Amino acid sequence: MPLRRHSGIFSTILPPFFAKPYNLVRYQLCENGINSFENIPNLLEEFTPRMALPSLLYPKHNVIETIMKHHPIIGAFLCTLAALFFTLLYACYKISNAYIPSSLTVFFQSLFSLIIVLPIACKNGVKNLYSPMFPYIAIRTIAGLITLVCISTALLTINLANVIVLNNTAPLFIPFISWIGLKEKISHKIWFPLIVGFIGIIIILRPEFTEINIGLLFALISGLTSALLVVVASKIAHEKLSKIMFYYFLITCFILSPFLFTQWHSPPYMIWLYLALSGIAMILAQAFLTLGLRYASSQEAGSFLYMSVLFSGILDWIFWKTIPSTISLIGWLVVCLGGILTVILSPKKTAKP
Repeated sequence: MPLRRHSGIFSTILPPFFAKPYNLVRYQLCENGINSFENIPNLLEEFTPRMALPSLLYPKHNVIETIMKHHPIIGAFLCTLAALFFTLLYACYKISNAYIPSSLTVFFQSLFSLIIVLPIACKNGVKNLYSPMFPYIAIRTIAGLITLVCISTALLTINLANVIVLNNTAPLFIPFISWIGLKEKISHKIWFPLIVGFIGIIIILRPEFTEINIGLLFALISGLTSALLVVVASKIAHEKLSKIMFYYFLITCFILSPFLFTQWHSPPYMIWLYLALSGIAMILAQAFLTLGLRYASSQEAGSFLYMSVLFSGILDWIFWKTIPSTISLIGWLVVCLGGILTVILSPKKTAKP
């Protein structure tokens, strides 16, 4: 299905707010040789595992921004789509967790994602799956697995928006992890936004100064492990995303497979649909995020990822009839402000040739 031929169909059904960014994205894809929908999966062969967080996370591999022409409108649109699909992923988690244990939710999401990634990763043969960076891939996988399990567990007791806000505290932890693990100094420019962000965390953890919900702590741990994941990912920034995703989903399925025997019970048929959708959402979120980084700087893209807070609040209101308290809203705003300022003020580092 050629993108140029069918562009008019999508332009007519999309709202005006999305039609112009869509046409810009379609034009740029065509200009870069991606002229049909069938070619889009091949993008995974070129993807790298960078996430839209401060450029200080990738001190030696900050090269992706030079691959394509800088176009912040397209980058913002793609990263907003990534935030939307990350939010939909966690929403599927929340729905599935009402019927099956969180460990099985993550297992089946990873299994469906693995089924999608497998033919792409193995397109050029099994021998191409070898990677000398496998130890770092394994560490990244474990950090990612802990992140997803913490998120899935947190969703059992708290609303979607709180989970996503606390998971988005990763930029606040990354400077400290880089300082401890990589011996990188923390720039004086980001101390103020870091303090602002942690004040927001305190507000969220202790609304009305009542007892702390264990779900909030799990969500905060997911932010910490997300930061560790990204710092480790900086070591494998030149590896293909399809290969990293293959090992990520494969190892996750292997580690969680014993829970099939200890916690298994058959979920309703509709839950299988949500589990499959979660697998698709994970792939699309990673794809849009990586493609967005080709058109926007990591600072710009990182800021737009905070749109997931807005999306989660809307989903909470529509599906779970949850309206946040005033103190929670203040906490969200303060955390997002601290995170965005940390992203923007982080010193830009360039790759060595």
